[in-house]
Amino acid sequence: MDFLKRALIVTLAACVLLVGTLGCGCISVTFPSPSPTITPAPSQPDTAEAREAKAKLDAIDLDLFKEYVCSTGISYQLWIIDPTNYGIDEVPMTLGSATVEEDDAWLNQCNTYKDRLSEVDYGLLSDSDKLNYEIISRFIDDEISLSGTEYFDEPLVPYTGLHSNMPMTMTYLPLDDKEDVEIYLALLNDFGRLFDEIIAFEQEKSKRGMFMTDSAANNVIESCTEFIQSGDDCFLIGTFDEAIDELDELTVPEKTQYKADNLKAVKEVVMPAYTRLADCIKALKGTSTNNNGLCAFDGGKEYFNNAIRIASCGNLDAEACYTLLDNCRVDLTTSMVRAITSSPKVLDQFTTVNYTLGSVDDNMNYLQQLIKNDYPALPDHDVDYMQVPDELADYVSPAAYLIPAVDDATHNTIILNPSSIANDNSLLLTLAHEGYPGHMYQYVYQRSLKNVGLFASVAPLTAYSEGWSQASEQYVYENCKFGKDLGTVVFTNNMLSSVILPAMVSIKVNYEGWTKQQVFDFLNDQNLGYDDYVDYLYNLSVDHPLYILEYALGYAQYSELFSQVKAKQGSVFNLKSFYTQYLSYGPAYYDMIKSRMLGD
Repeated sequence: MDFLKRALIVTLAACVLLVGTLGCGCISVTFPSPSPTITPAPSQPDTAEAREAKAKLDAIDLDLFKEYVCSTGISYQLWIIDPTNYGIDEVPMTLGSATVEEDDAWLNQCNTYKDRLSEVDYGLLSDSDKLNYEIISRFIDDEISLSGTEYFDEPLVPYTGLHSNMPMTMTYLPLDDKEDVEIYLALLNDFGRLFDEIIAFEQEKSKRGMFMTDSAANNVIESCTEFIQSGDDCFLIGTFDEAIDELDELTVPEKTQYKADNLKAVKEVVMPAYTRLADCIKALKGTSTNNNGLCAFDGGKEYFNNAIRIASCGNLDAEACYTLLDNCRVDLTTSMVRAITSSPKVLDQFTTVNYTLGSVDDNMNYLQQLIKNDYPALPDHDVDYMQVPDELADYVSPAAYLIPAVDDATHNTIILNPSSIANDNSLLLTLAHEGYPGHMYQYVYQRSLKNVGLFASVAPLTAYSEGWSQASEQYVYENCKFGKDLGTVVFTNNMLSSVILPAMVSIKVNYEGWTKQQVFDFLNDQNLGYDDYVDYLYNLSVDHPLYILEYALGYAQYSELFSQVKAKQGSVFNLKSFYTQYLSYGPAYYDMIKSRMLGD
């Protein structure tokens, strides 16, 4: 749906964290060309009919890619280097839409894509094009399936809501030339329109009895208030001014004017938009009719079942997801017990070990060497480090990876929070998740593949990308110099308490209507029956039902597939061969990858 589509684009950008102004350092890493992929060669004959089928699919792929990427000025600026590569002439520089009317227009467009897909002869496509067809078809069907459920959506969720993401996202838009500056200012001046649409959406939710809980409303109000109170110290002013000062092509008068234009937009457009939003949420607070899970709403259980199926990237309904997660819980617990039994001393080391090797460069260099024998090589690329502004250091994560443009993954950016890095006793794992062999490794490798469809390269497959990065952490935990048993205990403990169990709770709360007492009883059985923990997970499940599920289901499906392939191949199983084949398909749905790797 149009609203969800645009919200996802912003979220994908924003959840990679807030970029500061100038790089705090840069390293360049060179790898030989990637190993050849082992995706099967096309088996279809090169006939006129086969070429026609491919041409139709390629046209659909390009059109959907362009519509998705160009739906907001932000996604266009972040994901495209040279628009002429894709026949893109002009893009409306807006922040997207939050209206149900736009949802309806997007639904009509999805039905058109579905009709066009029906005209493609699937049987005549090559193996890689068949996967591309399946990805597009699944995405379109999923979007259509959400029709009529607009008001179950919440654009102001904790952590990834548009109110917190938008300013963050603005800070890492490119400001490399005068055109970039003009685009930036146009987007900044669009805050008022977008926020007014969100206000109207929230007012309608309230009328329908579907407004957020009071605790969620308080979080939104607090976040907006903190931003408003920053005043002249707002990071949108300082980061822009510093970037403008670095633009040599601008004259001094031009720099002065652009700075004045930005200051005016922040004070007269952005800040008032946040004030109106905060006032709206204050006025609507208390109109929530449901402080429990989604299943308490009429149609809520069915909506959640469909939403989790989509979020899983594996076509799994709520019951299948819970079974998968419970199996993962058992596997992780078993691994933890085995490690403790093998090395009892890890219990003493558990709370004292520092998973870091010094500086960021030291850790990154170590990770490069650690993975070189088990992972396929990457093409040439470099890595820049960017700092989080000081005024935001207390609100953001230690590090994050900025997803690169589709047409150039040579230059990569990892965003660092100096205040967190200074005290981070797991910096090695933080960089494993964001860098090698996590997010950055995956994107650099897959951006170089020729068989990956354009839309697949930007599709909102969060469970896929997070599954890979969490498994990357596991690899480093189990293979780094600190010891496998200790690494296993630390990893399994973190996954169980921070990812798997919270996801299981969310399913029970939103699909079965668990009360807070039932959540306590469940967690108490896991020796985690702490009141603060119970309250946190219950409120998170109600206010942001799908937040942790994408991470948990991504890891659980990846881990299950890894185990199944390893068991099937037995003594001939090879890590590098597994990673090479898995990555060769590009970003995709787990069930599609599974059928190809296991031959199901």
